[in-house]
Amino acid sequence: GRTVAECSEMIELSSKTGIPLFVAHVLRFFPEFVEAKRQLDSGAIGNPASVRMRRGGPFPKGKENWYGDFSKSGGVLLDLIIHDLDWLRWTFGDVERVYAKNLGAMLSPSETMDIDFALLTMRFKSGVMAHVEGTWADPGGFKVNFEIAGDNGLLEFNFNQPASIPFVAAVEDGGQRASVAVPESPIILNPYTAELTHFLDCLETGVKPRVTPQDGLEAVRISEAAIESARTGKVVILNTSGGAK
Repeated sequence: GRTVAECSEMIELSSKTGIPLFVAHVLRFFPEFVEAKRQLDSGAIGNPASVRMRRGGPFPKGKENWYGDFSKSGGVLLDLIIHDLDWLRWTFGDVERVYAKNLGAMLSPSETMDIDFALLTMRFKSGVMAHVEGTWADPGGFKVNFEIAGDNGLLEFNFNQPASIPFVAAVEDGGQRASVAVPESPIILNPYTAELTHFLDCLETGVKPRVTPQDGLEAVRISEAAIESARTGKVVILNTSGGAK
């Protein structure tokens, strides 16, 4: 959903019709992110205090420059690092306030973009502070990293997918199809397959999905708050019911 209102409409229709709604926040199925949460939950680094995350690569190419239209894609805030925002909320709980800078959010409705960059500072109700960087301006390949500091240790992860010849060719597809940098995984059962398998199991068994529709909505809500902050230059506070004020 591009907006919280669209997400709410989907959730309402799912509830009324009884048709399951699944949200593809795949970081919850990437083993390194699952393991990081497990270690945090086990107290491996003590009480977490500060988080730094980065995600991004070259600008994605899509038919009719879909990603370049901020009104459709929402830029890196709604298309890219929303996955990090979901993982952060899953791991550290609800967000209290957001402050952001973002190139895409500053465009006029008639403008399109060929690069985008965002930097968020978030405070969680638990007191944890997070700094999240998202970029569609890195020609050196898709990169993901995080650093989580606690009072008893430091947890780090770094992934750098080089811009190989097939990767560059896919990005320069000419706009006939969506060409997007997607992080890969060397494990036999890749996270995308694991995610789909989980969703199918939920359909067959009725088990509650790992990512609920409300989780998806809340990630969009945080992204919307970040867009508002970038446009106004002010901190946006999320109230106890999840909304921004």
